[in-house]
Amino acid sequence: HCAEVGRDPDTIERTVGVMLVIRDTEAEARRVWADRLAGQGAAYEEGPEVWLGGPRQIAGRISAMRAVGFDTIIAEVPPPFDTETIERFIREVPE
Repeated sequence: HCAEVGRDPDTIERTVGVMLVIRDTEAEARRVWADRLAGQGAAYEEGPEVWLGGPRQIAGRISAMRAVGFDTIIAEVPPPFDTETIERFIREVPE
């Protein structure tokens, strides 16, 4: 499509949005995810946009997205706001 409209594909900022829960283990992150959703009566399907796991797992997902050309990742935490995920993302997920 870029060739058809005369646009350089490198000028497009590729962005991915994800739902995020960080804990010590993936199992613990899954439990928190399920508890958050049950508490609000939500029924999000778990798919590629849901990232659950430890800091290294999340860093691996970020690296994989960068490797295929994504420049920006928008991370959303399910309400009620999960301060542990936010703090751990800032402190523990290597860039």
